[in-house]
Amino acid sequence: MPSHYFKAGDTCWLKATIFNPFPAVIKGVYFFVILDINTGDYWFYPSWVHYPPNYDYVVVDIQWGSTTYNIISPFKWPANSGRGRNFKFWAILTDDTISKVIGKMDVWHFSFE
Repeated sequence: MPSHYFKAGDTCWLKATIFNPFPAVIKGVYFFVILDINTGDYWFYPSWVHYPPNYDYVVVDIQWGSTTYNIISPFKWPANSGRGRNFKFWAILTDDTISKVIGKMDVWHFSFE
């Protein structure tokens, strides 16, 4: 995201970059991007389904070097969108059993009004 704080008219987007320092391709990795609004409710990319009870992910092959994924295309933050504090986007890579984290989880905090 281009900022940790948004107000009406600001440009917002979300990208995730995965870096693989090894020359071998890592195949069949589950890539999760999760919106956490601090209520126990979560929304999962790419379909933005609500958890509980549902979740979603993308299966990726991680190439050597950096790969950037466009998660949310650029948009202008809307007026009258209310206020939100300390929301988070989590990015997590797991194995196909969703029992082992691959690499490191990452989190991006943001707020808006």
